[in-house]
Amino acid sequence: MLAFRGTLDKAQIALFYIIIVLAGSASGGRALGIMLACLSFLSFNALFLPPYGTLSLANPWDWFVLI
Repeated sequence: MLAFRGTLDKAQIALFYIIIVLAGSASGGRALGIMLACLSFLSFNALFLPPYGTLSLANPWDWFVLI
C-alpha cells in the first residue's frame, strides 16, 4: 500500500487496518487484538499520514482519523 499512498484515501487505509485487527482479534483473542490495534495505530501514523516517517501530524484533524 505504500506505493499507492498518494492515491489512496485515509479512510481506505484505515478500513484495511480495521479488517486486520478484527480478524486477528477474532482468531487470536483480546490480547492479540489489542497488540494489533496498537501496531496499526503506530504504522498508520508513521507510514500514511504526513509528515511521513514520524509520529507527528501536520493536520490536527488526522487525530480524528487515528482514533
